[in-house]
Amino acid sequence: MKEYFSIDRNRLDLSRGDLASIRFSLQESQDVKIQIYNVAGELVKELYHQQAPAGQVDVSWDGKDASNRNVNSGLYLVMFNRSKGAPIVKKLLVIH
Repeated sequence: MKEYFSIDRNRLDLSRGDLASIRFSLQESQDVKIQIYNVAGELVKELYHQQAPAGQVDVSWDGKDASNRNVNSGLYLVMFNRSKGAPIVKKLLVIH
């Protein structure tokens, strides 16, 4: 099984109620953290932080921050950290 981290789209349109589907796959169980940052490097929301099982895991983001408010339009960084491997960063554009 190949390990991977992907986002189903690179643009999230909040006016249409889009969700960003984030998917990853692990060869073995390990600690995983997925966080959303703005381009200023500020943490917007932690989406996932737990021991993930081996295999595929799906997580979604609705474009809301930690206070459950819609984020501003702009570029966001999705950070994928796992206990066994280098961090991976993907970009996501949010529009209204």
